[in-house]
Amino acid sequence: MIDRASGRNVLRVPTFDEPGYPLAGGYSEFAPALGDGWSASNVRIFSGTVDKMVDGTMSARISAPLGANIWGHKSKVENTRTFTLAPGAHALSIVSAVKNISGGTLEFAWQSRPEFAVSATAQARMELLDRRGNRQAVPLPEAKAKAVALPEATTAIRLIDQATGLVVTNSYDPQQPGRLTVKTAATGDHVVLNYATRPIEIPADDEVIVLKHQIALIHEERNGPD
Repeated sequence: MIDRASGRNVLRVPTFDEPGYPLAGGYSEFAPALGDGWSASNVRIFSGTVDKMVDGTMSARISAPLGANIWGHKSKVENTRTFTLAPGAHALSIVSAVKNISGGTLEFAWQSRPEFAVSATAQARMELLDRRGNRQAVPLPEAKAKAVALPEATTAIRLIDQATGLVVTNSYDPQQPGRLTVKTAATGDHVVLNYATRPIEIPADDEVIVLKHQIALIHEERNGPD
């Protein structure tokens, strides 16, 4: 996700020699693993195709063939993600829907995890916003610390890179209950946000929207340390 004004990628690009390459970094969505306390859905997403790209909107359908068994997991949902660039707003909206193709009622939860790149986490600030627009500055967690849970009232996070003046705001639908955590990378060059929706039951063959959020970019006057 490139900021055209600066040429910087606001999402972290993984290096080929790091653990998890090429699945590390960037932006990901996934279903939690079985037994993690959030979902018993046991769902994995394996592959995807872009259906269409019209007027700044791209839809992609992501699933495994029905009944496919990869790493011991069978496909139970079909996930459709719609990415929309807001004209003139420097913002990307993401809507993710899942269709239950398991043949029965499915308990399901979903997560999104953007890894936002910064010049240095020591020169980055974080602010939390609630649905009333109240803004609160909070310190980033220490590097190597475990992910820190943010207040339930949080509906948006502003990550300010003081070295470049680039501000990334990740906002979530306030009608969408979930759990939000933040982690500062030990490498000191990116911040990981993880948003987990609460489990819901999806009847067979039903399709529901499980995630709505927006990533917006602005530039502020640089205010780095002297």
